[in-house]
Amino acid sequence: MGDIITYENLYEVVRKEKSSDALQKLNSNVISQMTDYLRTKIQVYKEAKQKNLPDLEKIRTQVLSARRLIKNLYELRERKIVNLSVTKSRAKSNLEEEENLLDYEKQLLGELCNNITKLRKTVLLNLLNAKTPGSEAEPNKNTQESKPVQNVEEKKLAEVSKEESKQEVKTVMIRFTNNVPKFLGKQMEVYGPFKPGDIANLDIDIVNILIKKEVAEIIVSDSPVN
Repeated sequence: MGDIITYENLYEVVRKEKSSDALQKLNSNVISQMTDYLRTKIQVYKEAKQKNLPDLEKIRTQVLSARRLIKNLYELRERKIVNLSVTKSRAKSNLEEEENLLDYEKQLLGELCNNITKLRKTVLLNLLNAKTPGSEAEPNKNTQESKPVQNVEEKKLAEVSKEESKQEVKTVMIRFTNNVPKFLGKQMEVYGPFKPGDIANLDIDIVNILIKKEVAEIIVSDSPVN
């Protein structure tokens, strides 16, 4: 594709994009080429309208057709980028198709991946552990009575988290105090089942959930492990 795009060029670009599931490689100047082309067509239409030329309707149709093609191209690639963001957030690595992204599309992909990854951590992990995402338990007598125990464990967790963050460690050693059935971790790995007295070194986010459920306790670093 040269520096100047034509309707035929634009039609061919859309046709190729539509016929493939993968993002197609585009000229890095395609955005400016499309806007220049459309701007020229609109200007021709305005001049024809002022002069009341006989082919005014034909020029108007050309403008509408160009806009339709540009819209189709954008939406085709947008849909592919959304699918790509899901794949990338799960794979946690760069994909070959990323080489075909335009500059604004790279930004879009990055924002989508960040949001998807964030939701997987804040929503999926809670759902897999039978916890409603974003919900807070209403205070009652039972929870108020257990607050001292929770506070002690939360303080331990905070101390361990602070110490481990210095060492770039993301796991915490805990001892289970109740029976816990199998559950899934962040990467869909299976943990458990666990019974009282079992010791495990788990992700700090998972530990936080277990502590709040009062089914485990922190093993402080300076205490011997039995």
